Amino acid sequence: DEAAVQLAKSRVEKYTLIAPFDGVVGLRRVSVGSYLVAGADIVNLEQIDPLKVDFRIPESFLPAVRVGQPIAVTVDAFAGREFAGKVYAIDPLVDEAGRSIVIRAIVDNPQHLLRPGVFGRVAVTLATRENTMFVPEQAIVPVGDRVQVYRIVDGKSVPTFVRAGQREKGQVEILEGLKPDDMVITAGHLKLPRPGIPVTIMPPGGLRPQTPPAGGAPKPSTGAAVPPADGAPSTANRPNPPGRGG
Repeated sequence: DEAAVQLAKSRVEKYTLIAPFDGVVGLRRVSVGSYLVAGADIVNLEQIDPLKVDFRIPESFLPAVRVGQPIAVTVDAFAGREFAGKVYAIDPLVDEAGRSIVIRAIVDNPQHLLRPGVFGRVAVTLATRENTMFVPEQAIVPVGDRVQVYRIVDGKSVPTFVRAGQREKGQVEILEGLKPDDMVITAGHLKLPRPGIPVTIMPPGGLRPQTPPAGGAPKPSTGAAVPPADGAPSTANRPNPPGRGG
């Protein structure tokens, strides 16, 4: 009768499990015919898009971090690929043992490439400076507790002390001591025992000088250049034009 049908439907509805959120079902933990007790786990359900990423920063960087700040996550499983995200929450408590703060970020994962529990590396841009200038790290010559570069002025080497800043991907930030149109030497520093040594700029590949030494003139030193930051070959090296540095 109708009452029996409704009772059967009610029982079926009780046996139907409805997930509280959209996600991906994991491995089943029970088999057909198994006895279950109240609260037993049947299967795990994971929400993997988006993912929450927890990481720590030293407490000294706390003033530079804010909610909504962009981050980039890299994992060993996908070398060379970055997953973008944003800071979601900042723990108000500081870890007394490590003097660090837990930051939580949200990372979009539409292709489900990232998995919960995977180890990753997080990069956060804490500050941006305008009008920064970089030179290849090969141009830097340590002198005691100072650093200098060799500029080329009228075809001769001129050692110049500079104040260096951050290093980034083979480039060194120059805070003081150079102008954007200065030309610096990136190889052959050991052949420059004193200021004023004539320098010959090598063409791409460094096979032969652009201009042969003049007869009777002192033998010039060879100053080679390395590709600039964008990877294009060059015959001379100037500080990278002012731009944005992180």
